[in-house]
Amino acid sequence: MKQQESKNIRFDASQIRPPSAADMQRIGRASSRPIDTSDPAEVRHVKRHGPIWNAVAEGMRRQSLSGHRLWKLARPFCPQMPESAVYEFLADKRSVRVEYADAMLQALGVRSIALRPVAGGKRRAG
Repeated sequence: MKQQESKNIRFDASQIRPPSAADMQRIGRASSRPIDTSDPAEVRHVKRHGPIWNAVAEGMRRQSLSGHRLWKLARPFCPQMPESAVYEFLADKRSVRVEYADAMLQALGVRSIALRPVAGGKRRAG
């Protein structure tokens, strides 16, 4: 194997030239200006939720339910649904199976469209 050359550059502090008067003035002017924090780049992207998430969130808001209470109400409709599925779905950290989403919607009293599998179990494009 070939020995790779290090990408780190090593030098002594004596090799660094001191900043000039113009550099110090430029730094002083830049640090005296106000910083614009009104719209940071990482806040610009707002994720939009799907219709199922919106229906669940709206139903919870209307009934003033917590995530735990929703899970308790949904368990009769889907006993194998873990509590973490509700919390992670609401936090948009995961998607949920159709059975879980249907159980949450039934617990909230929201009517949902029945999803039927296509004959043969495969969907065709188009």
